[in-house]
Amino acid sequence: MRKLIFSVLTALACTIQIASAETQVLTLDSCRALAIRNNNDLKMSSVKKQKAYYDRKAAFTKFLPRITATGAYILSSKDISLLSEETQDKLNNLGTNAGAAMGQSLQQSTQQMTQQAMQQVMQNPELMQQMMQNPQLMQQMMQMPEKINGLTQNVTNGFNQTVAPKLNAIGGEIVDEFDIDNTNIGVISVMLTQPIYMGGKIAAYHNIMKKVEQLTNAQAVGKENDVIVETDEAYWRIVGLESKKRLAQSYLRTIDTLNKDVEKLIDAGFATKADGLKVRVKLNEAKVSVIQVENGITLSKMLLCQICGLDMNSDIQLADANIDADGFVVPETTAAANIDEAIKSRHEMQSLALAKEISEEKVKIARSEYLPTVALMGGYTTTNPSAFDGIKNEFGGMWNVGVVVKVPVVTCGERIFKVRAAKEEAKIAEYQYDEAKEKITLQVNQNTQKVAEASQRLHTAKESLKEAQENLRYAEVGMKEGMIPVSDVLQAETALLKAQSTAIEADIDLLLADLYLKKSLGKIQNAH
Repeated sequence: MRKLIFSVLTALACTIQIASAETQVLTLDSCRALAIRNNNDLKMSSVKKQKAYYDRKAAFTKFLPRITATGAYILSSKDISLLSEETQDKLNNLGTNAGAAMGQSLQQSTQQMTQQAMQQVMQNPELMQQMMQNPQLMQQMMQMPEKINGLTQNVTNGFNQTVAPKLNAIGGEIVDEFDIDNTNIGVISVMLTQPIYMGGKIAAYHNIMKKVEQLTNAQAVGKENDVIVETDEAYWRIVGLESKKRLAQSYLRTIDTLNKDVEKLIDAGFATKADGLKVRVKLNEAKVSVIQVENGITLSKMLLCQICGLDMNSDIQLADANIDADGFVVPETTAAANIDEAIKSRHEMQSLALAKEISEEKVKIARSEYLPTVALMGGYTTTNPSAFDGIKNEFGGMWNVGVVVKVPVVTCGERIFKVRAAKEEAKIAEYQYDEAKEKITLQVNQNTQKVAEASQRLHTAKESLKEAQENLRYAEVGMKEGMIPVSDVLQAETALLKAQSTAIEADIDLLLADLYLKKSLGKIQNAH
């Protein structure tokens, strides 16, 4: 039995712990922190801030030198030759052609010499008579052309065997020297470019990126302020509904007690059935009011959970949910508004001021199109085949350094129109700034007036609440003594409920009005 009781108590304790763990108590500050941490717009703003930071860093690199490396490989179907095919053939057969020409020349020379000798013999009778008388000499004379031809052929053959191959090799080398092997071409180039003067374009672009970064920061602050205001509105709406729920429940209990008292009075003959019907109608209205307030609280909590990034079905409880009209403490409202400080503090004005400065930098960029640009260039290029020491199939390269100057001459008025367009854009930004200044001035004055009105309304609501409480006390005493009808008591109860609800609404309206004033002054972080 003891074990059973102990098990039951343990299970109850665990159930209570689980239930308490599931209920999450949230303060206004914790709701703000959750909303800021989980809001998607703020997450995007954070990413935009990082992007603007990197854009500014990238803009600064425009001041620095750039080094680029380029490599290329080309496969060609044919080689390039500086000599024609006929010339290549002559050079490749230089020795053979020379041998043939020499043999032909020697043969022609031998024939001429032989013919001349024969003519001289024929023209000299004495020599002719001696040769006729000497058959051996005649025979030698007749064999002389053959011997000379043999000697010529031996000389030619010797030339073709020894000198001609060497001449052919020399001719082939000459052909090879004039033949460029471009079947496989490789190029490697490393270049350095350092801007010296770009007409102020780089500096203006860098300034724009710095101001864009500041602009994203200001916009992020504005979005954070909007999230805080939205969170506060949802939070205090629930607090007000919780107070109204307690009032409605208290009113329901009071009407229920009154219903029982009236039934006793009807039985005693001091009240009529019509009085009983009136009370029961009010009782049903009170039940409906409780249901409506509970539904409103459920929907408002779902909205707050969505704003805070929680599951919409989460069981949450607000730390200020039990504050009633008497215990509600409104913080001191903002002192007299300073319009000049508001204009300086508002993120919208900061954004518009930065937009003005950005448009002015754009004018500088447009004007830079008029100005010359100067850049220093240098690099190293190597190719294969190379032609620095003859044409060779190997990598050969060279250094080069130079200055590039670009001067715009005629653009048919394009630059003038661009500058004018940029100036008009700057004027638009200036007009937007002035318009926003006027709207903020009006907004601050309106919110200041609303705070004053909310303060007066709260004071009046507190006075009305005291009067309604006193009126109900007199009505209850008079009904018990039979001097005041039940309808008067019902009216007093209704008046008290309305006065309490009005007081709570006035408390929250004053708090939110002060919050809106702080937002218009750019001091939302100090709210609450």
